[in-house]
Amino acid sequence: MILLYLADEIHVARVLAALATSGSELHLARTWTEVQALSTTPECAVLVGRHGRDLHLDRVQQRWPAVPVVQVCNTRPEPRAGSPAHVGWAACVEREIASAVATARIRGYLAEVGERIRHAEHLPTRLRQALSHACGDGCPTSVGEVAGHLRCTPRVLSHHWRNAMPAEAGVRLEDFMGWILLLHAVAQRAAGAKWSSIAEGLGTHQHTLTRTAQRLADTSLRELPMQGVAATKARFERRVVRHLVRQTLVSVSAD
Repeated sequence: MILLYLADEIHVARVLAALATSGSELHLARTWTEVQALSTTPECAVLVGRHGRDLHLDRVQQRWPAVPVVQVCNTRPEPRAGSPAHVGWAACVEREIASAVATARIRGYLAEVGERIRHAEHLPTRLRQALSHACGDGCPTSVGEVAGHLRCTPRVLSHHWRNAMPAEAGVRLEDFMGWILLLHAVAQRAAGAKWSSIAEGLGTHQHTLTRTAQRLADTSLRELPMQGVAATKARFERRVVRHLVRQTLVSVSAD
């Protein structure tokens, strides 16, 4: 469910049109009292108004710290120290709104995966740090990039991975990184972006996405978005995450 908070009606028609194909139920709230009455946690909050100061961002983040947020307003909100990295901004253009929401939703899901990995105490601390970082907003594309962030070598991380991941799973650390890339890519494609633009935005090449989809998801890049974001999440959970966190499969929300 996507929470749509309308502090102002100025963009409501465009926002509704942009989210019509999101595949999720929309919960509309026009007052903060209506937001407070919401009994379930949304997968994403879209805050709409003329100015950033009207959107009650602080209240939303206080109530749902882990819920990704997209702000839709006339002027770009000023960045503030301590603001969660998953807070996005979308101009009042349908495609940009859809793209921002798709990105926010997949970042919210990956943040939840990262949190589960951080609490998997059977994993080495360095590996937990590396994998949770890979699930973060920066979307690193290689093991070397993650290792550099932690000031260690790729060999060290690969050693920890081999010791933690069951051999029968047949999953490499590079595959984990590939799944992160695919999840971001398929979410953007579902929002209408072109593959070439998606690849450029992720710091990779379209042919890399093509090979990764075939190798990890057993499907072509063309067919992957037809199967949906939820199907890609489910494969990631089944083939990778459950082996890391040693728990039964969790359900993932529909696209």
